[in-house]
Amino acid sequence: NESNRSSIFNSCDFCKFLLNSFICFYQDNKEEIERLLKSRPADTVKINLMNELCWDLEFSDPKYLFEAGNKILDISEEINYQKGIAQSLRMMGKACYVQGNYNKSTEYLTRAKTLFYEDSLINDYANCLNLLCIIYYYQSDYPEAISHYI
Repeated sequence: NESNRSSIFNSCDFCKFLLNSFICFYQDNKEEIERLLKSRPADTVKINLMNELCWDLEFSDPKYLFEAGNKILDISEEINYQKGIAQSLRMMGKACYVQGNYNKSTEYLTRAKTLFYEDSLINDYANCLNLLCIIYYYQSDYPEAISHYI
């Protein structure tokens, strides 16, 4: 049937469009992160912008997310920006989680959770608890998962 064939081609064209849009968006974010690293002085604005751009890469490129998180951590420590330190640790923990490295992930997330709690950043603290709960659940450590469940 001609109408079915036409709708299939339209669906394929739409999927190609979405994929191309995603690839362009992903590449643009990586380029913007690199541009910020080189051009902007080490300040909280730079760190916050980089954090925002990085979260869009969380599932598409966890290796790059970890590397960018490490760079953000260095800059945050350089200017003693506690929120930036905590956010970068969470980012690195999330990257390890996506890659299946649960031991490293719990290490980074636990450090981030502590900093978020100390700075009264409750939503970020809860996000770390949630991720830790999921990791312990995946590892069948149910008592530890329940202790992180909110």
